[in-house]
Amino acid sequence: MRFIYVNPETNETTYPFSGFDALRKRHPSVSFPRDPSPTLLAEWGCFEVAEVQQPAATRTTYYEEDAPALVNGVWTMTWVERQRSQDAIDQFDQAAARRVRARRDALLQRSDFTQLADASVANAVEWAAFRQALRAIPQQPGFPHSIAWPAIPTGARVED
Repeated sequence: MRFIYVNPETNETTYPFSGFDALRKRHPSVSFPRDPSPTLLAEWGCFEVAEVQQPAATRTTYYEEDAPALVNGVWTMTWVERQRSQDAIDQFDQAAARRVRARRDALLQRSDFTQLADASVANAVEWAAFRQALRAIPQQPGFPHSIAWPAIPTGARVED
């Protein structure tokens, strides 16, 4: 749980606020019950903050938590969009390319047996086309973020 403290005298906020323990420290002469109700905490300026899922990051943006906002009487977590630097975008692209290549390489490795001269593979032409399509993945227009993975030939057990 996350809390915000709103000073009743100045309306200044403290966030994040460590909750009930911090409230006791701010008011050492007050005898609070062991498990105070949300209503009692609110009387002393301590409010629970409703969590909101962090929006998904993209190649060019990410999200950082911002100060909570009072929405319909409920303190609610907010997020602010930030732009990635060109260096961060490059690192994001490189990491995505490594993940795609690792998957592609694993599929190639798991299908190596189909290319052996003494392998009795009924659909050898399909396997050759599949493997060629895997090797061509880095040349796809959307690489590394939008990949059209080739269909694995029928009867295969090479999925990752």
